[in-house]
Amino acid sequence: MKGYHSLFALCALLLANPSFAELSDLTDAELQTMTGQAGADLNLAFNLNQNKITGAAPSTTLLAMYDPARTPQFDTSLCRKDALEFCRLAIALNNRSVDVSGNPLGTNAGKKQWITFKGIQGTVNIPKLGIDGVDVSYGSVTKAALMFSFDPKVPIQVRNLGFQSLAIENDADANADATPTPTGSNTSTRGYLNKGQYTASDGAFDANNPNYTEATSVGREKGFLGVNMNANLSMTGSIKMFSCAGGTHPRC
Repeated sequence: MKGYHSLFALCALLLANPSFAELSDLTDAELQTMTGQAGADLNLAFNLNQNKITGAAPSTTLLAMYDPARTPQFDTSLCRKDALEFCRLAIALNNRSVDVSGNPLGTNAGKKQWITFKGIQGTVNIPKLGIDGVDVSYGSVTKAALMFSFDPKVPIQVRNLGFQSLAIENDADANADATPTPTGSNTSTRGYLNKGQYTASDGAFDANNPNYTEATSVGREKGFLGVNMNANLSMTGSIKMFSCAGGTHPRC
């Protein structure tokens, strides 16, 4: 029992006297003498208006290009056939508007025009993006930098990236206050929300939207150009980013 009492006393002593690690600041000169290495490999995927891959898993690290079961497809539950206007990207330029007759004004006072990409979708998968800390030397000046690198053996995968149709759409109402950003009162009449789909009388190609399999045909959105891209992009090289604080580097 005496031995146990000594053991308990030692444990109590250790618990009552915890140790502390002293942390101290390092000067710039001390930091420059430190050496080490750190890095990370990231896997990034950007997905827009597409569903997840279903079916059998790919046998390789590459996503299939043309097999629907192994390629991201347009998400019809997100972009419903009766609400296609909400799956678009629209761009409006300053001073680009028309009057009631469709004549350009060169001001913001008329009906604003929109470059509208309809049915936009796509997946860009970056299987490997390297991030490392390096030094950038320019003459006698050395700066700490972040280096982003790509592996040419692991290509960037682009799948079904593009849009179904491109159109120039006009607002239904003129911009009353003639400012680059119109008032919110006519938001519902913006040109990029215009609904327009082809019908059977326009031809078999335009009247059948390949993204939908309903018994009643869903027409393609009206426009004059469509783009769909599938590719494997092999890249090599690196991008280095460093701070210009103090302006000590000749490139700053």
